[in-house]
Amino acid sequence: MIWYKGIRRAIVTGNVLLFRNEIQRHQEFFIRIGVYLLILQLEMLAFRQLFKRIHQEFVQNVPDYKYQISFVQLLNILMQIGLTDIYQQFNSRSKSDSFFFIFFFF
Repeated sequence: MIWYKGIRRAIVTGNVLLFRNEIQRHQEFFIRIGVYLLILQLEMLAFRQLFKRIHQEFVQNVPDYKYQISFVQLLNILMQIGLTDIYQQFNSRSKSDSFFFIFFFF
């Protein structure tokens, strides 16, 4: 079960980069036991936890925070923590695809 400790820690803390590193590190094992595609789906849980943490930071640290974080602010935060692939995916999509992107993550 040591293979899952890093993945669990990444999901609980919302550390998507750690999650991706752990998946890559144990990829052969997960493929061999047949759970690789299932574990890839858990990345959305790590993103959800990350977004919850970002929301909590906004509630505590931004005095004029209302109820929602603007999508531009969220993309900037994702770029700052090193998730540049999401920013690039969003910029390469058309306007109609961007609605799906927003709906998919929230």
